[in-house]
Order: sequence, then C-alpha cells, then structure tokens
Amino acid sequence: SNSLLEGLVFGRRAAGAALAGLGDRPAGRVTELPAVSVDTRLADVAAEQELRELMWSACGISRTGPDLAAALAAIDQMGAGGEEGTARLAQRRSRLARTAARLIVEAALYREESRGAHHRGDFPTSSDRWRVSHVMRAQRGADIVRDPAAHH
Repeated sequence: SNSLLEGLVFGRRAAGAALAGLGDRPAGRVTELPAVSVDTRLADVAAEQELRELMWSACGISRTGPDLAAALAAIDQMGAGGEEGTARLAQRRSRLARTAARLIVEAALYREESRGAHHRGDFPTSSDRWRVSHVMRAQRGADIVRDPAAHH
C-alpha cells in the first residue's frame, strides 16, 4: 500500500535528519537487531489465530469439562515445539498469551457451574459455593487451594 511505502521513505529521511542533527556528538551504541523472516512472522500470526480459535471454541460462552481439558492439552502442545527463528518479543508475547489462555481455561475447568453468560454444559446450574471460598494459585505450579472467605 502507499502508506507502507511512505513509512519506509519518510522513516529513512527522519532517521537521516536525526543523525544529521547530532553534529559531532557520538550517535551512541547501535544494536544489531535479529532479522525476522516473513515466514516466521506469518507463523507467529497463524499461532495467535490458532490460540484465539481454540479459546473461543473450548472456553467461550458455552463450554464443557472435556472440551476445557482438551484445550489445556492443546495449549501445552503449542509451546512444546519450540520457537526457533522467532524474534524475542514475539516469542515472549506468544508465551504470555499461552500462559493467560492456560490460566483462563484452568479457572473455567475448576468452576463447575454455569454463571452469567458462561454456560457449562456438564454443570448447567449456578452454585453459591463461590460465595464462601476464594481460589488461589501460586506462581510456581503449586496446587489450587480453597481458602474460606469471611461471611458478611
């Protein structure tokens, strides 16, 4: 598109003007950035889309325990293949997205009830159990613990 070409042309001109404005001052350290191929970026985009579709189909408005369990396995498999060739930022973003997805699915699997717009096919009714407990999880993979909350 024209805007992409304009960005390249004017980006180069802006960089040249910034460097010219330095005069005799040192420009500072230039860091070599790793090149990311178009194929790698397309793979990153495809992985993001795959995760989005998985979350919508397994953890959307209507869900079941077996679908949620299958989603956990699929999320774990997504990270098992390694991420060679991806840029560090994309790699970190992908890992964080999978972590967030995993936590959402675990919470949905743990909540054995239907609440609000989220319907569990295998637990179609609401439960007031949530009013008497909090769910917590430690960062390093500790078990989920129930801690009675104070009644008001």
